[in-house]
Amino acid sequence: MGEALGNELDHTTGTVLGNLEAAGVVEELAPSGPSTFILKERTGEFLLGEGVDLGAHVDEERERFLEDLHAREAEREVAALPDGGADRTTLRGVASQALGVSPQDLEDAMASGEEDERMNKLDNVVGAIKDSDGVEKGEGYDQIGFRRSALRYRLTHQAAGTPVRGGAA
Repeated sequence: MGEALGNELDHTTGTVLGNLEAAGVVEELAPSGPSTFILKERTGEFLLGEGVDLGAHVDEERERFLEDLHAREAEREVAALPDGGADRTTLRGVASQALGVSPQDLEDAMASGEEDERMNKLDNVVGAIKDSDGVEKGEGYDQIGFRRSALRYRLTHQAAGTPVRGGAA
């Protein structure tokens, strides 16, 4: 809703909903399930439970990203910049800037750390690519990361003009 009306609202969506709730127009519904979860965006899969190997999922998406990166570099025969700088018009440049590493150290940086750290690195790299004007994200990989459950609201009985069960409107 915020993105669709972002140019027409003078306040954040949260502020507007908070004001409507305070005025008795809407009421917040508690989401079922956890308030945060891990989402594998490429497949829409929720990575929940003790049997889920998060590291394997993160490593799979990282490998898919690196396959795309290496394929693009082979097509263009692009090497990292000789001075070690990052070119914002290449996939490697955008990704290395997102992690604050040199282009030559990108693969090692993405593979290092515990699974949650690797997940955050992948999330940052793919997010930077999506936000970049210089490169386009490949189709074979996407973000994995913590996401918050959407807040849900409904009109109050008073605002909808419907009677409350067992009472008057």
